[in-house]
Parts: sequence; C-alpha cells; structure tokens
Amino acid sequence: MPSSLDDARLGARNSKPLAFLSEFPQGAAERIKALLAASADRHGAEYYLAEFHARHPNLLAQIAATRPRLQWLITMFGFSRFLSEELLQHPDWLNDVPDVYRVLTVSDYSERLAWFLAERSAGVSALDLALFRRREIFRIAVRDALNFGTLSEITEELSKGQIKLIPDILIGGGGGGGNAIDGLLGLKLMEMIDPKKKELEMVDPKKKEGDKK
Repeated sequence: MPSSLDDARLGARNSKPLAFLSEFPQGAAERIKALLAASADRHGAEYYLAEFHARHPNLLAQIAATRPRLQWLITMFGFSRFLSEELLQHPDWLNDVPDVYRVLTVSDYSERLAWFLAERSAGVSALDLALFRRREIFRIAVRDALNFGTLSEITEELSKGQIKLIPDILIGGGGGGGNAIDGLLGLKLMEMIDPKKKELEMVDPKKKEGDKK
C-alpha cells in the first residue's frame, strides 16, 4: 500500500488502475470517469478506486449503477486518505448513510448508536465506539465535500454536540465518565477538523488556504 498520496499517484500512472472499467457497461464507466475528472485529487481517487475494485468487485458493480453512492465513494477517495482507507475496510458504510441533506440531531445519533450497539451482543469496546464515530464522520464529510450543507450546518453538526456527545449518549450523560470516554476516543472538535491532525487529511485546497488566514 502506498505510504503517501504521491506514491499512490505514481502507482496509478504506472499500473493503469482504470483498466478494470472495461468490465463495466459503457454508461457506468462514463459516470466513473466523469466523477474522477471532477475529483479534488484525481490520481489519489483512481488509486483508491482500483483498490476498492480489487477488494470488492461485486459491490463496486452494484454501486456503479446507483449514482449517489458512486458519487460519495469517488468524492471521498479524492477528499480524505484516512476515510478512503476506512472505506476499503468497511464498504458497508456506503449502505448506511442516512439523510445527507440535513443536520442530524442528538436524538438521531442516539438512535443510530442504539442500533449499532444492538448489533454487538458480545460487548462493546473502545474500538467499536471509535468505528462508530468514524462512520458518522464519513457521512458529515460527504455532506461537506459535496456542498450538501452550508458551512454553518457542517460546523453545527461537528461542534454543537452531535458527534462529540456520542460517549455521553452511551452512558446517559454521566459527567466525568463522559469526559473520560471522550478523551479515550479523541472525540474533540479540533481533532476532527484541524488539517494539521492526521486523522482526516483533507486535500481541499480552498480549506487549506482558509486555515492559513
């Protein structure tokens, strides 16, 4: 696996990662090419798309027939290396994205967390909760990258408790315990949106320019 997006770009150029598109109907192949052309980092997106096809060929064939999920996938492959790696490991996230056109409330997250926990009868670990958080960040990143929400709405969803309060929802809002879990999982706003952190590694040049001001 390439250690950087520069390596990914080099590998993409040398290995012709889009060769697999010959397996797709012409309409689906053209949609993929158009989305790649519009990507914030086309070469990185090509690399991750080829990786996704190698690991999940049948799923990609299904996704290619549904424009929304295909758009989310390719957009994220050119938007965040961190989330791209997560999608390679958890492709089912593409089937579990609720309404991307509105801000989810604490109640919405509470319900999603309840369903998530119910699927883990063997017990819930800190890693499980971290996985839940990453899945929810993926949804917010889709909204941000595709301009499905205003800057104020994206900020609200990140900063006014929806993501940060997930540990408190889990333990019933229990004061100090919530802070302990918060620290354990790193559920802090700056860890999610500060481009100097390695977790999201956004490549949107406009955002980087804004951060310098």
